[in-house]
Amino acid sequence: MDIKDLLKKCMVKMVLESQNKNDIIEELVDLAVVSGYVKDKNSLLNSVMEREEKKSTGIGFGVAMPHGKSEGVDSSFVAFGRSKYEVDFEALDGDPCRLFFLIGVPEDATDEHLKVLSLLSRRLINPDIREKLLNAGDGDEVLRILE
Repeated sequence: MDIKDLLKKCMVKMVLESQNKNDIIEELVDLAVVSGYVKDKNSLLNSVMEREEKKSTGIGFGVAMPHGKSEGVDSSFVAFGRSKYEVDFEALDGDPCRLFFLIGVPEDATDEHLKVLSLLSRRLINPDIREKLLNAGDGDEVLRILE
């Protein structure tokens, strides 16, 4: 599994408009719907929100990785969004988030979302990668940084 198989340029939004956790999630789900990865928005949105109720997916260092399994997802994907706002995502370290990765997988995917979380986490632990993502100029640059 490689990030380039999951994150496509059409799934990168350089400027998220939303300023709170729920709206950020919905904005990223909408991006996945428009890009053709999700056929049932409400199914995925409900799955991601249920996961958030259990424990925040704000992993710290200004990064959040909301995720969900849903029959509304056609194939596994990652959507990326960056906010100019510092958004309270109830992150583990208490810091606000600006970098968001929505992970969606089909309902019948066993542990695929865990593999994607691990793949992204290994990259995002590096402060240089996070800084480059905050300063990236476009979707192509985001893809190069993460590859």
